[in-house]
Amino acid sequence: MSNSFVPSDFPGATHWRAESNRQSLSFMGYYRPDGRVGTRNYWLVISLAPVDPEQMALFQEACQTVLGYQCPNAYEQQLRNLREQYRAGSYFNTPAPQPVRSVPKPVFTNIDGIRFLPVYDDSAMALEAVLDVLAGYCTHANVGGITVLSGGATTDRVRALHQCIAKRDPAFSKPMLVVDRLTYRSDSDWLTAATYDTFRGMALLNKQTRRSAPLSRLVISTQQGKTNESLPNQVVDECVQFMASVGATVLLVDTNQSTDIHGVQLISETRDEPGALMPLTVLDSTLQLTLPGLDLPLKNSLVPIITLSSDQEQTQPGEPLLKYLLKLASGELRTPSERDGTV
Repeated sequence: MSNSFVPSDFPGATHWRAESNRQSLSFMGYYRPDGRVGTRNYWLVISLAPVDPEQMALFQEACQTVLGYQCPNAYEQQLRNLREQYRAGSYFNTPAPQPVRSVPKPVFTNIDGIRFLPVYDDSAMALEAVLDVLAGYCTHANVGGITVLSGGATTDRVRALHQCIAKRDPAFSKPMLVVDRLTYRSDSDWLTAATYDTFRGMALLNKQTRRSAPLSRLVISTQQGKTNESLPNQVVDECVQFMASVGATVLLVDTNQSTDIHGVQLISETRDEPGALMPLTVLDSTLQLTLPGLDLPLKNSLVPIITLSSDQEQTQPGEPLLKYLLKLASGELRTPSERDGTV
């Protein structure tokens, strides 16, 4: 499902007056120990040791469904209702239930979800190549806590991960729970302990609430390129230019273009490097803005990803777009994939 902002949703759009509005702009975010502010609050589970695939699948499914981050199975819910009616003796007197659209109902209302990163690899060289990416996940402003599954030879990998984290954030102090396989008799016992520790950590993290933050604490990444949509790149440029003018960090990822927008960092993306886009944008930004026709990684994304679409009558949606982004950053609005529990 597309995470689209349609300018026609905000009739009467006009250019905003940056000088008069900049002092009043803010968003509600999660403050981190290093001073950065997140637009979301995620818990990470990183697997640095081999885990039985079936046990890991059960662990993930339990975390996502029981904690309310995944839409309940509509048919399962329907059968549960029918079962209760049958037990009550009213089954044959009850009309067929109408389908109900399921929505995620998180147990921890101040945590947006759990992201699983099963990155274990038998090749030490292959794992070394992604340790810095993992450190980027751990230090990301949208991450509040981490569970690390380790064991045996992976102890050195945990130490190496800590070193990579320290390079990014020498004073790193987020809760990071390391669950060692060698302490337990089986994978089942190991993941049982991980379940308990993760739940306890999330319960503590859930006490954190959003606080007002200036726009300068928002980090926006954008990607531009060829598109068949009528919305021109300058619409994104207009929003980006204003964000940069009030101190927000803006990352522009593009292989073919240059930019003369003051305050915008141009990052060259190499398509030949697997996953290059993910560490460059998703790991550094707290909000991502893009145009139709551009492939973006949605799996395990830490940031809301908004794809702009338009109608021909509305080509300058500056102020409505800005307001939409601020509401999205504040958690007042969710992308469709966030609402459906599909990311």
